[in-house]
This record gives sequence, structure tokens and C-alpha cells, in this order.
Amino acid sequence: MDLAYARCRNRGITWSPSGSFLLVLEEDSANIFSATNSNKIRVLFYNQKNLTVNEINFGGEELLVTHTLNSRFLWLDGSSFIFGYGETRKFFFKIITISEEDGTFKESIINLSKALEPLILNNTKRAGKFVSFVSSLFVVPSKKSSHFFFLSNCPLDHQHQVLIYVDRLSHKIVKTASLPGEVVEISVGSENFFLLLQSRPTEDYRYNSVIHWDEKINIAEDLKNCFFSAPWISKQGLKEPLSSDTLIFEGSDNCVLPFNDPCCCLIKQTIPKLKEQTNKATCSLVPYLSEMTKTSDFFVTSDFVYFVDKIRMVTHVRGIHHHFEYKTEMKDDFLFPPRNCVVYFHPNKPIFLLQKPLNVFEIYLAPWATDDDLEAFPEIPDYVECPDYNEKRDFYKAF
Repeated sequence: MDLAYARCRNRGITWSPSGSFLLVLEEDSANIFSATNSNKIRVLFYNQKNLTVNEINFGGEELLVTHTLNSRFLWLDGSSFIFGYGETRKFFFKIITISEEDGTFKESIINLSKALEPLILNNTKRAGKFVSFVSSLFVVPSKKSSHFFFLSNCPLDHQHQVLIYVDRLSHKIVKTASLPGEVVEISVGSENFFLLLQSRPTEDYRYNSVIHWDEKINIAEDLKNCFFSAPWISKQGLKEPLSSDTLIFEGSDNCVLPFNDPCCCLIKQTIPKLKEQTNKATCSLVPYLSEMTKTSDFFVTSDFVYFVDKIRMVTHVRGIHHHFEYKTEMKDDFLFPPRNCVVYFHPNKPIFLLQKPLNVFEIYLAPWATDDDLEAFPEIPDYVECPDYNEKRDFYKAF
């Protein structure tokens, strides 16, 4: 299955919770750091009966998205996804619902300007010491989840981020969580989400706990102030570190907490992704946000989280539901992807996509597949040509 298109590169792929669709987030590789560069969403239909994959043609309409606003975790449920679109009007979002049965789709548009605009106005009226962005939309596909999640920066001149909870029905900001650092990776499971946070050596708010606020307290005031103690200590002239500690946080509709604290939340000596002036100028902030939305080192399954450490060439694995921790050398064993090799697990079947160079993907059985799985997913002989991915399947808008 070849996903290659001229001038495009894949930022990431996510299965729908139903396992019937894949959402591919792409970017224009010739203009990746432009503040106005648009990404594109392609949706693939995975036919579980004949094991074919085809791109869905949404009535000839391209799904263009703002690249600093959308992460790849956009599935609302098994057949619906949301994304922010347009280059400058960052408050409009489209929800598309796909019907596998009759080959139709529906779309609706929501306007979150009343909720998100104050996050920008808070800081654009200031002296312009740093740039204010709303970024990294993601959602949890559980029916229990009632929020859209965004990242914003601290309302004062502190280089850490604030997680914004927007209610799916009222479209209002109902909660915030001030994070003791900046998010460098996001991964979303079926019931919760996980964040990797880094801080610079010149900052000490990383020793604080996450500060939660909700509308019962005063969201308006919370969005104008920072309540961390001693959030910023600046020591100019330090060299950029060769490595950095990274913290794992687990989040839900209710809270954000260190993951299995204190034993499993720290990953030592990771690649540092923050610079001294990262969010003080558009020229440095946009590349950082772009890199964050296409990271591929942190993964979540129903049982564990694992992080690919590209410095020491090992994979760190931590259990979600009960405590365990171990490391594995990065070998080509598919379960723990080696360097430059990303695996996308199916949400409810023992198969996964293995990404290879030049945007080529192959489908494999997972090591824990049963005899019944071997019968359901027979091996394709080498002499059989792979189906052409670029052959599209038309879905029509339902009115």
C-alpha cells in the first residue's frame, strides 16, 4: 500500500476506534515551516472482508487543515472526526461523519471563536514579549468524554503551556490545567490521553504540580494569570543541553496527573526539543508546534504506553492498568519499532501497519495473533500485487 503523493509527507496515521478507517495527516514538504502552510487530511477505508484499503473521495473536496492547530488524534468516535480548517480563521471546525453502510457522509461546522479568542487577546494586547498560539487540537474517542482539548501558552511571560478543556455541547471553556512544562508529544487512548512534558534547565516551575481550574472557580481570571510559584528563573548564556528529562502525564475529562507517580513518570536523557526562545517569536514557535504534531516516539495501546528512546536505542514500556516497567532493545521485531520505523496498531484486531521508506505501508499480524486470526488474515503471496492505494472510493454527501 503506497501512500506517496508528490510534495506530501505523512505526519501521522490514526485508526478510527471502529477499525474501519484510517486518518492520514499530510503536509506540503516544500513549505513545512510556513505559518500559513495548510496540511491535508486523507481518510482511508479499510475493508475487513477483502483486506483492501482505498482512499475516500469526499465529493471532490479536499480536507485542508491548519497545521499548527490539529494533531492527528481527531476521531470523535468510530466514524466521526473533527478538524480545524482554514489558514487564518482558526476558530472554525468541521465535523465529518462517515457511513460505511451506504457510502455517504455528513458534515457540520462549529464556531469556537467565543471560547478561543480570549486566549489570543490576553497576550496580543501586551507588550509583545512573546507570541500567543492556540494549538494541538485533540479529542478522546470515548463516549464518556465531553471535551475538545487544546494547548495554549501561559498568559504571562512564562514558557509553559495550559491545557484547555472546551465543552463539546456548550462550546465554552469549562476547565484549564496549567502544565509544569511544554508538551513535546501527545498520544491518545480509548479512554484517556497522555502527554510528554519537557522544561528548560533555566526554569523551575517543573517542580510544581499541575494546577486545575474549572468554571465553578473563575475561568476568566485563570486565563489572565499564572499561579505557579517561582515559574521562571532566567540564566542567560547557558549552552543548549545534549539531553533532557521528560515527564509522562496521564489526563482525562477530570484531571491531569503524573503517570504512575513517582516510579513511572520520568524518562531520563531524551532528545531536548525546547530552545531558550522557543515561544518568543513566530519563526521559532511555528517549527516547534509543527514538530510536536508529527512526533512518532510515544505510543499508547489498551495495556501499556511505550516510548522509543532514540538516544540510547531502547524502548521504555510502562503498564497502564497495573505497575510494570521494562526496556527492550530496538530491533526489527515490529512490536517496538526501530529507528525511523513507525507501527500503527489496529484498535481491536491483531494487525498493524508498518511504515517503510517512501511512504510505503505494509499490513502485518501482531505476534500475539491466534490460529483463528491466521485464518481470518491469510498471508498474501509475494507474486500477488498489492492493491493500488491511489484508487479512490467515492462517498457522497447525505442531505
